[in-house]
Amino acid sequence: MAGLAQLFRTLNERLERLVTRVDYLYVHQDATRNVAGLTRRIERIEQQQKKLQDSVDKLTAVCDGMEKLCDGMKASLTDYKPSRSQKMSKRSSVLYTSPLQR
Repeated sequence: MAGLAQLFRTLNERLERLVTRVDYLYVHQDATRNVAGLTRRIERIEQQQKKLQDSVDKLTAVCDGMEKLCDGMKASLTDYKPSRSQKMSKRSSVLYTSPLQR
C-alpha cells in the first residue's frame, strides 16, 4: 500500500511539472505571437509615417512655390505704373486706381 501511495505521489509531481511546463510553453508561444503581431504593426506604422512625410514634403514644396509666386505678383503690382491713356477714361473722365490703392 505504501508503495502505491508513493507511486501516486511521484506521478502527481511529474504531472504538476508537466502542467507547469505546458503552461510556460503556452504563455511563451502566446508572447511570441504577440511580439510578431506588434512587429507587423510597427512596420505598417513606419510605412504610413514615410508616406505622410512624403506628402508633407510635397505640400511644403507647393507652399514654397506659391509663396514665391505671390511675392512675384506683389512685386509686379507694386511696380505697375499705368500709362496716361490707361489712367484716364476718355468717355467718363474717371481716374484709374490700381488694386493696391483701394
